[in-house]
Amino acid sequence: MKFFQRMFILLLLSVLVAGCSAAEESSGNENAELTIYTSVYPIQYAAEQIAGDTAIVKTVFPPGADAHTYEPASRDVIEIAESDAFIYMGGNMEAFSGSIADTLESSDVQLIELGQYQELFAGGSHNTKNGDSKSDGESVVIEGVSDHYHTGDSINLTAKVTEDIDFDHFHWFTLDPDEEEWTVMDGMTSDQFESEAEINGQQIKAVLYGEDHEVAAASEPVTVEIDDHHGDGDHEHEDGHDHGDADHDHEGGHDHGDADHQHEDGHDHGDTDHDHEGGHDHEDADHEHENGHDHGDGDHDHEDGHDHGDTDHDHEGGHDHEDADHEHENGHDHGDGDHDHEGGHDHGDADHEVEHHHADDGEERAHDLHVEIDGLFEHYHTGDSIKLTAKLDAAADYDHLHWFILNPEEEEWEIVEGETSAAFEGKAEIDGQQIKAVFYGEEHEIVTESAPVTIVIDDHEGDQNPHIWIDPLRMVQAAEIIRDDLVKMNPAEEELYNENFEVLKKELIKLDEAYSELLSQKENKSIIVSHAAFGFWEERYDINQIAIQGLSSTDEPSQKQLTDIINQSEEHELDYVLFEQNSSNRLSEVIQNEIGADALILHNLEVLTEEDIEEGKDYISLMEHNLEVLDEATK
Repeated sequence: MKFFQRMFILLLLSVLVAGCSAAEESSGNENAELTIYTSVYPIQYAAEQIAGDTAIVKTVFPPGADAHTYEPASRDVIEIAESDAFIYMGGNMEAFSGSIADTLESSDVQLIELGQYQELFAGGSHNTKNGDSKSDGESVVIEGVSDHYHTGDSINLTAKVTEDIDFDHFHWFTLDPDEEEWTVMDGMTSDQFESEAEINGQQIKAVLYGEDHEVAAASEPVTVEIDDHHGDGDHEHEDGHDHGDADHDHEGGHDHGDADHQHEDGHDHGDTDHDHEGGHDHEDADHEHENGHDHGDGDHDHEDGHDHGDTDHDHEGGHDHEDADHEHENGHDHGDGDHDHEGGHDHGDADHEVEHHHADDGEERAHDLHVEIDGLFEHYHTGDSIKLTAKLDAAADYDHLHWFILNPEEEEWEIVEGETSAAFEGKAEIDGQQIKAVFYGEEHEIVTESAPVTIVIDDHEGDQNPHIWIDPLRMVQAAEIIRDDLVKMNPAEEELYNENFEVLKKELIKLDEAYSELLSQKENKSIIVSHAAFGFWEERYDINQIAIQGLSSTDEPSQKQLTDIINQSEEHELDYVLFEQNSSNRLSEVIQNEIGADALILHNLEVLTEEDIEEGKDYISLMEHNLEVLDEATK
């Protein structure tokens, strides 16, 4: 009985202590007007410093978590939804940012995505969200734009300020078709713009900024029109041909419509459409080529031996001739007949190029539900292996198969050489590439084919490095954005927020000066780091970051990349491998053992550890620790 009484007393005491602790924990900010959640620690730090006692600021990450891979629990999402604001980086920083933003869209919580502010990632310190600015076409005019450009032409523009505007410097922005966000052009801070014509329909504008980095004025956008003269028209080419009303290609070969003209090879092509890249497409034309092929209405054999039935297809170095009598040197008679190929496949009425490996998508194919493509990943990184398997119902009768690919903006499917089994192997190189398997019977007719699968490539890079906080001056910019949003949420405290921001700004500028002073004295600034979180040190302090993994800690290097890292470490005579506080990187250990280096710990500041919290560490003290590490690691 006494035992149970003691247990009850202990339980009661623990409840009372917990209650007191909770009360003490909330008493410090019991008058707080805002509750704010953040993702990475530096955002939390900036919000705490600026808001002071007017807000309770919490991070969604538990101590020591990996900010790139952590997924918040359902209760965390509920708590965020009940708060006043959620401030996060977005993009390729937090794995959950996209889904949580969608989930909270209908709630009252304000979603503040710092990743939308492009000036945080590009040069300069300008508070212009997505490059947005009020255009003032009368005050700023862009001169020098041509009516049209050819691909690769130089674009040389000048921003002319027509009125007396007080400004400090320029920035140029571009907006590509189908994009929503303007991109700042690195290094272009004068009234001159220089680039190459590469994207038809690209827009360009100039923005003027004042000394305090406010937008002073902006030009109206101008549009780059690219015309490589591939349309209909009469014009002279370098080969001296007059192509009349012809559609033509410039790659050594032209596609001529209703044009009669004489070529250097002596051909007189009447009403003929043809390509000159090793082969011509001739309609209703009787003519003789230097290769002397005669294409009648007969059957003939090709080097590959495939018999394609009533098939229109092009041969490498060969021609696609409709109802045309030409004589060829090899004596082939090409009519509307069956062509035999060395591989012996007759592909029925399927249009696909055997030498060029195209599958014409114009023919109607049956996407049989009994064909499944297994092994597709949700996304790949550039260079990853693609391993797929085509699974067909065992009851289906087929002889062999071919794999086909279709790249974005292409119209014709291309056959994949050497892939004739149910297993496909390739490399992830083109985002949006489609892949399908086509099954053929013994008579080379199409039995069925799979529905295409699409390759999605996500290198977790986007256009920006999310780790802006390791640069103190970019932290000033981020803090300014956070200050402005706090004022919007709680305008009564604007004066306090401005005062606190100025204090924080001075501390960050002082920190930057310490980094600049120390690192400017170093000659060898190369460092090996676990992942590419320190890229902004390269720009600000000329640090040479040799990263074992990419922007995300999940980006694994290839064997070749590991070899390159080892070679670079030897080239720069590096004595240290820099690990990070919230990850034990086995690849870093491999590199360390391979080059015989010592280990140092850099703090990426994405999250605090339990030890950091117990010792009262904050952004400033951790950045000072990093500077000490850099002092030891560099020479």
